[in-house]
Amino acid sequence: MDKTFEISTSYQVKYTNKTPVPISEIVKSLQAYERFLRLTPAFIEQAYEGIKIVDVEVNVKSLESGSLIEDYVIRYIFKGEENYEQAKQIFLKIMDNSEALRLIVAVGVGSILTYGVVKSMSSNSPSIQIENVHNSIINVGAKTNLSEADINSVLESLPDKKRIAKDSIDILSPTRTDSSASIEVAGFNELTFTPEAIAEAPKEYISPEPEEQTTNYTNVDLVIYASDRDKLAQGWAGLAPGIVDKRIKFELGDDVDPKTLHGRVRVKADISVISKYNRRKRHFEPTQIIIKKFS
Repeated sequence: MDKTFEISTSYQVKYTNKTPVPISEIVKSLQAYERFLRLTPAFIEQAYEGIKIVDVEVNVKSLESGSLIEDYVIRYIFKGEENYEQAKQIFLKIMDNSEALRLIVAVGVGSILTYGVVKSMSSNSPSIQIENVHNSIINVGAKTNLSEADINSVLESLPDKKRIAKDSIDILSPTRTDSSASIEVAGFNELTFTPEAIAEAPKEYISPEPEEQTTNYTNVDLVIYASDRDKLAQGWAGLAPGIVDKRIKFELGDDVDPKTLHGRVRVKADISVISKYNRRKRHFEPTQIIIKKFS
């Protein structure tokens, strides 16, 4: 059985509200922070090459009212990817500087939070104040083994970015009762999410409409208006009665020989209909049919 190592650290945030926070908003923020803390192993593995975190446990140590304080304990279990002795040395290094681990966790959560807020914005680009918070997080990360490129690499690799965007808005939600409220990370003033940055973030998460969707059909009628015996993606057009009733661009799949289909007017085919979202009309419109097989 592989030998493993266990280490715990803490993460505490304070909402500097001067007004009461609804319980529902507290619950949402607690759950969102838990999910973010469960994503922090990726940052630790990036900072300490040669270890693999196999389990993470997140518990709330305490919850204080007034200025809302959420205090978490995170337990990591890890092992060496290849070599026990190497993993042991890394473990001892982490144990000798527990503050570095706490900093990596704080940087990880902070970077996920700003990343999620940007993803929740319709422009998908940061505002000035949110960019300032992000830059502060990058500067703090440089004090560890995490460069800006390292942090961005981890962020892009994270799964379920829609969930991250929604959780980011849920984390900010307790501050909405007080426009002067900020979110402070215990021990790291540079990681404060300022009132100005919070004011620039969306107040609610609106799931973006997908830009494109694909619908597959089998053995449907196709009417071919135009064809090109030498090309797969150009010169082809037609319609699929009952599915797409206006002339539309056709493209041939890799397994379809254009010379064999060229000259045919009506065929039975397996197709994929590509539709793009029209934001003005607020619905999907077919833009292309891909012919995958015909008879």
